[in-house]
Amino acid sequence: VFFSSSAPTPTVDTTTPVDHLNTGTATSSGSDSGTSQLTTPVEVSLTDNGFSPSTITVKKGQVVRFTNQSSELMWVASNPHPTHTDYPEFDEKASVGAGGSYEFTFTKVGTWGYHDHKDPSKKGQVVVE
Repeated sequence: VFFSSSAPTPTVDTTTPVDHLNTGTATSSGSDSGTSQLTTPVEVSLTDNGFSPSTITVKKGQVVRFTNQSSELMWVASNPHPTHTDYPEFDEKASVGAGGSYEFTFTKVGTWGYHDHKDPSKKGQVVVE
């Protein structure tokens, strides 16, 4: 089999930070008249002192944006550390530097503990109703 090289080769610009490495592409099923409210992200910041707020409550289908405002790399992932098996889809799977962010759409009802994989002493909790 011969492949033509006439198709353009994709390039990746590594000089600018990646804003969203994993957008949590899972979606909720059914219709919801409050869909626009669900797509407005709930904001959580990671500072050098930990996540703020450390506990949030959201609706099923709600987007949460985790923004790195710390001086270290951030890698948000579900508990337990290091396997992230409580909610495997809720795992950034890479780290972002200061100013970077990670968004995830929560589609499973429950209480989900999470941590910064780079510093597991920094923890939080998302309650999904």
